[in-house]
Amino acid sequence: MLHGISNHRDGISTDDSPDAALRAGLVSSMLVGMIMSRQVIAVPMLATADTEKLVQMVAPGIQAILIGPTLSHY
Repeated sequence: MLHGISNHRDGISTDDSPDAALRAGLVSSMLVGMIMSRQVIAVPMLATADTEKLVQMVAPGIQAILIGPTLSHY
């Protein structure tokens, strides 16, 4: 299987690329940072921002990290 391509079986997506765990860790750190910034530290612009707007802005970046490099990078 080509690295960076998800393997779907039994409805579960797996990723056997060598950097899959690193990408998952990066996404986790981004989400923890967002939660900390909004709810613990209460950074004004993030704490008062509309949740749906934040999701719209952050989701594409998170998806790109989780998907990893495309075939055009190989």
